[in-house]
Formats: sequence, structure tokens, C-alpha cells
Amino acid sequence: HHFAWVAFDADTEEEGQQGHAVAAARMILDEDPHSAEAAITVVDAYHHRGIGRFLIELLVCTAADLDIEVLRFDVLRDNHKMRQLMGGTGATAGGVPGDPGLNEFKLPVPPADTLDVAAGNLYRLLRPLAGDDAPATVASVGE
Repeated sequence: HHFAWVAFDADTEEEGQQGHAVAAARMILDEDPHSAEAAITVVDAYHHRGIGRFLIELLVCTAADLDIEVLRFDVLRDNHKMRQLMGGTGATAGGVPGDPGLNEFKLPVPPADTLDVAAGNLYRLLRPLAGDDAPATVASVGE
């Protein structure tokens, strides 16, 4: 199962379309049903606006809804901004065997009924759009 969140800037226009994607977060379930690989990307011009942290919160809400207990993020060792962001989330860092250029951050996911994050309200608003047959599905978030 794959899940994604995309953030758009509604004040931009690209190729005749209003709003272009400025950030994305995705999660892919592991074979172990209690963990998932996760990643985020934010366009450079949109760094330092809290978008990355907000997308991580949305991934945590999605993961909690799916009873996932840990999100795993592979981060390049020289990506200092992302390493700092992950460190601020409470994730623990470790090495990746055979790849000295990577860190793996493991972010514990609290039970859904204990979550208290800013993104939780948006998640609860958008969650019904996924339908009953999918705990969470691809959705987009406009600025």
C-alpha cells in the first residue's frame, strides 16, 4: 500500500494551471504491517515555512490510522536540514548497513486516539474522503 500527501501553492500558475506542487510526503507499507518507509520533499523556495514538519505530522496521523507503530526515513548524511528536522520530531537516528552515506531515522507513531498534532485537525477533515475501504488514500492539501 502506498499513501501520499501533496501540498500546492494556490497563488502560483504553471502551464495554464493554477497552483503547483511545492511539497510531497509518501509512505509505503513494509512487509511488517507495523512499519512503513516514509519520505518527504519540499521545493527549495518553500523551505523554512513549516511545510516539512506539517507533512510529517500528516504521515504520522495516516500511520496511526493504519496501526503502524514506526515510520522509517532514509536521509542522506549530508542533508543537514532534513537531519535537523527529523531530530526535532523525536525520531532516533541509526546507520544503514553497507551505506555510510545514509542515516535511517525511526519515528515512533503513537496510537491514533492519543495524537495531538496540528495536522490532526486537517487529517480528520480529509479522512472521510478516503472512503470506508481505504484507511487513508492520496489526497492533496492546498495552501
